[in-house]
Amino acid sequence: MGKFIVELHDNGVVRKSWTVAARRAAIVGVLDGKWPYLPDNESVVSELPYQYRKAYGRCFTWWQAQSGLCDVLRCDLYSARDGAPMGSIFARYSKQGEK
Repeated sequence: MGKFIVELHDNGVVRKSWTVAARRAAIVGVLDGKWPYLPDNESVVSELPYQYRKAYGRCFTWWQAQSGLCDVLRCDLYSARDGAPMGSIFARYSKQGEK
């Protein structure tokens, strides 16, 4: 099992970058061997700036940034008030021992 390098993007600018543990998922995620993995949700929320936490709780859905087998996941954040985009979170899977 590896880890995810997570980046918060807002209008094409990286606002924050951090590393979180991977957790085994049921169906959707980055394949490593025979199991799919997703970023640990509690670790992602704890590192997010406070104004993005509720938006992440509303979306809570990761999808692959490209079609096919890809090691990058994306989660889009939207405002509850008017549905305006607040940014995106990208998570790149890294196996143990990789940078």
